[in-house]
Amino acid sequence: MGGRARPVEPDELMPASDIVRCLRKYRYDPAWRKSHKVPIRRLAKLAGVDPDRLYSAMRGEPMAQRIHMKLSTVIGWVERGEVRFYMSGFPAVWQVEFVTPREGALAPPRPGGPLRRP
Repeated sequence: MGGRARPVEPDELMPASDIVRCLRKYRYDPAWRKSHKVPIRRLAKLAGVDPDRLYSAMRGEPMAQRIHMKLSTVIGWVERGEVRFYMSGFPAVWQVEFVTPREGALAPPRPGGPLRRP
């Protein structure tokens, strides 16, 4: 199952409106962007979703169930503070840090790779 995000349980699934609200907050809210940087393209890569599909979802267009599940999982991590993004290296590249690993969570991705099971 390498490369696929763990499907979230139906009770954990965020409503599509909340996913759109969070994506817009990450992109446009100046108060959020000062304290939490969430690069949209890196978020898409972490979720295993094409960035164009993520931008379509941000515009409020309907999203496939698979994309809904993946975004719900990753946005949940960001909202709970389990994932942090930071710039590193030269030239600077966005990196992902899993702050609080939890039981059954996916292992951190390989550099430049998709999510994988431990």
